[in-house]
Amino acid sequence: MPTVKVRCSGCGQELTLADEELVQQGPCPNCRQVLIPESLQAVVVASDASVTEENSAPLIVAAEPESAVMQEVAPAAPLEQAIQPLPLEQVAAPTADETPPTQFPLEPHALEAEVPLFPTGPSRPFVQHGRGGSWFLALVVIPLISYSILATILVAILYTRLESAERSPLEGLPDLEGELRGASRQKQNSMTYERIAPETRLPARLCVRLGETIRVGDLEATPRRVELRPVVFQYPGAQSERSVHESLVLHLHLRNLSGDVVFAPTDPYFERRWKPGKDSRGARPYTFLEIGTHSLYGGPIRWRSGQFDRREAIEGQQFARLEPGQEQDTIVCTDPDDQVAELLSGEPGPLRWRVQLRRGLVRVRERDVSATAVIGVEFTARDVQREAGPF
Repeated sequence: MPTVKVRCSGCGQELTLADEELVQQGPCPNCRQVLIPESLQAVVVASDASVTEENSAPLIVAAEPESAVMQEVAPAAPLEQAIQPLPLEQVAAPTADETPPTQFPLEPHALEAEVPLFPTGPSRPFVQHGRGGSWFLALVVIPLISYSILATILVAILYTRLESAERSPLEGLPDLEGELRGASRQKQNSMTYERIAPETRLPARLCVRLGETIRVGDLEATPRRVELRPVVFQYPGAQSERSVHESLVLHLHLRNLSGDVVFAPTDPYFERRWKPGKDSRGARPYTFLEIGTHSLYGGPIRWRSGQFDRREAIEGQQFARLEPGQEQDTIVCTDPDDQVAELLSGEPGPLRWRVQLRRGLVRVRERDVSATAVIGVEFTARDVQREAGPF
């Protein structure tokens, strides 16, 4: 059997191996390293004497660990066919003395492919895409937005109605009419406004009963009593005259509660004579008596502009300006020609006397404006007194 001499690349020992042992690639008896073609660094020479001249040329095998390529110098078909890779199951397992194979680190691309268990970057909100997000938007988000808008509109409407119910246009009428209009701190300027109808509903907080006190702005008013009696007309430079028919007379006590405003609570223009038809002049007064289905506007004196000191007056009526803290008693009465006694005899039920009074100054667009208000004095026919006793 031909033999070859090889040198182990592990320990450097020269070994003499037969062809069969070389083919099997057994381990080195010294270092236990497997003799594979890559580990042969010596020249392999066939030394068997029976080799013929055809194949007696020396077989030189050079192997480099990096290239792992065997170069054949001389033809040696039998040996070339004999060298085959060793099956994995025939490789001897390393012993305890052997060095374990080197653990190579993972490739860089393998490390990049790893996904961390807990992300360290900034979190982003979860956004649902696809059909699920569209259904959520249509069934949840849009109805909620619509409900919010509708609720806001309803609250605004309710707030407006409540505010309208609490505030009455009769509570802040511009003080642009009459002869004693304005307050001492108010510089009169020309203004235009839409006149409120005198019959506008009067809120309950502007109504007061006999003997009670109501405050509107800087004015405090107390209706003390109502009586049925003739009134006395006073004429400049002439003798006073007593009316033939009786009038309904309301006695009022007024006080200026302001600290620095001077104003006249009553005005001849507020109680001017006004009759429907040809005798009516200008707009209806805000002062009028509601008695059943009848409304008796104003009072008995015709109003003429600029003739405050040269016209008739009713005895007991006061149109003076009040200083802060001052008080006064005055009356409001119906025209004797209205013959109110006949209307009272029919038991008309609850009565209400609307009276226009100045209330001082109010703040409008960053300036003080003199204003008036309408109060409602409520009473019944049984509360009306005669000069000789109750009606």
